[in-house]
Amino acid sequence: RWRASATWRYQAWGAGWFTSFGDDVLDTSATNDDTREYWTVDSYLRHNAYVQYTFGYEGEQPFRVRLGARNLFDEEPPLADESFGSMGSLHSSRGRFVYVDLRKS
Repeated sequence: RWRASATWRYQAWGAGWFTSFGDDVLDTSATNDDTREYWTVDSYLRHNAYVQYTFGYEGEQPFRVRLGARNLFDEEPPLADESFGSMGSLHSSRGRFVYVDLRKS
């Protein structure tokens, strides 16, 4: 498993991109009927991103507005022999999630 991120800032503007990858894993609770080999749960790649603007960033009480998305490309978790069809300990079943974050310092 690996994760990578990049952030950018210029004056009042900012942006960020986050990526996580998980390699194939074996699901030891499921086997292929023909070969008796464990089921392989496919790898996954997830992207999160945001863009933000800070009003009054040079002043005493800045106010930030951030627009972001988690699971930007709306990827479904790989299929596994688990209660909800995916390995919750490794993969999120949440689809794309768009948000607005308002923050005053």
